[in-house]
Amino acid sequence: MPGEILELATLVHELRLRRREGQRITLVHGSFDDVERIDRALLRSVRTSSDLIVVTVPTDHPGLAARVAIAAAVPEIDFVAAVDATSAATSILLLEPDIYAFSSTGDHEGPTHAELDAMSKTGGELYTLSRRGDAVVEWRHRPEPGARERLRFAADVADRIGMTGLMAGLEAMRELRVAVVGETIIDEYAYCDAIGKSGKEPMLVNRFLRSDAQGGGVLAVANHLADFCKHVEVVSALGSIDRREDFVRESLRPGITPTFVTKTNAPTIVKRRYIDAYSRAKMMGVYHMDTSPLVGEDEDAFIAALEPVLARCDVVIVADYGHGLITRRGVDLLCARSRFLAVNTQLNAANAGYHVLSKYPRADFACLHEGELRMDARDLRAELPALLEITAQRMGARAVMVTQGKSGTSLFTRHRGVFHCPALATTVLERIGAGDAVLALSSVATAAGLSPEIVSVLGNLAGAQMVAVMGNSASIRKSRLVQSAGHLLASAGTPDVAP
Repeated sequence: MPGEILELATLVHELRLRRREGQRITLVHGSFDDVERIDRALLRSVRTSSDLIVVTVPTDHPGLAARVAIAAAVPEIDFVAAVDATSAATSILLLEPDIYAFSSTGDHEGPTHAELDAMSKTGGELYTLSRRGDAVVEWRHRPEPGARERLRFAADVADRIGMTGLMAGLEAMRELRVAVVGETIIDEYAYCDAIGKSGKEPMLVNRFLRSDAQGGGVLAVANHLADFCKHVEVVSALGSIDRREDFVRESLRPGITPTFVTKTNAPTIVKRRYIDAYSRAKMMGVYHMDTSPLVGEDEDAFIAALEPVLARCDVVIVADYGHGLITRRGVDLLCARSRFLAVNTQLNAANAGYHVLSKYPRADFACLHEGELRMDARDLRAELPALLEITAQRMGARAVMVTQGKSGTSLFTRHRGVFHCPALATTVLERIGAGDAVLALSSVATAAGLSPEIVSVLGNLAGAQMVAVMGNSASIRKSRLVQSAGHLLASAGTPDVAP
């Protein structure tokens, strides 16, 4: 049965009625000027997951009436309308299809920037049928908000550095000798099932199901670097109470060399979070810690452990969580002896209001969240580029990076100003640990003298890997990061996703 030819406004009204009935709609957009070029395999494929297939034909080619008739004669097509636009973006915004389908060997080589942006707004799914020799590959993707910005960014990076430049940058990082200094933290997750309100108290009662412990803090930062640098050391402290040293050492990946001093009359830091097992929502956190600073023989032991490490390492990454390990003596030694010093001073529940980046008078690189930067500057409203430049000048830093959650990162360098990278994550399960991953990769990339493009891509892809897992249950893998980078840069040529 031939498809029905409608005016665009009539088609919009008809699809609204069909959508209310729960019907799934697929949009195909093309010139339809040649019967032989119609991809029937694409249409048959999307028919299996669609109730209606709608075609819009652009008016900017000659022979509009004939082209509309050709489209209407295809058995798989239900409705055809002409649209005064070359791109499908107008059709997507007006018709709000569940699926926008195209063939990479037909009229479309892939969605345009405008089409990706339109799909991210309407919430539909992209579907493409791609032919590679004799192989036919189906790709499906639901564009996130910001897909257009990511596509433009990928095109810019592909043009400036390409995959060859990125791989050369990874190789340059390989020989760096890296030390990670800061607090050891054990992250525990206790999964529970909500039973209901207590019979006698105004309290929610949960049934414990299971628990999981992970190496966090400097353990996580070091683990992220294990695939990227041949030599990685850790300098940290464990408590004399509930030390848990066996677990801590087992949490480190092979090849990492740890040095642990003891904090007397204090426990090894454990941050336990109670999680609703069904929704994965955090209900409460209980921290086992002593945030008093190292003193006396404990501080002497930490300084003694730090000195030889600083002498033999090219890069020192300080993950300072503000729990008392790094005292003024430690700061002075790190600033004076580190060949390349990268710093993060994390804002958390135990140190809010007094733990800021200004604790370190000097650093070659700093990486922190925008809120941490603004707290340090005591300025909520200043333009971010100005704050980045002021902070870099004050610390004598080569570069300063700010993470901005779903907005990506902004990196200030002396010679290039501010370079913005959009968020590259497509799946977000939990944000804990993402900042440590960004710190790890961006620090060594900056120390290796890599361009802002490479520093930003590596840092953001590392963060994207971590927000897709629970806490620090996994560390950054070089193979996955290279694969993700390849997909990102390939999208600049064909703006769809790899299967």
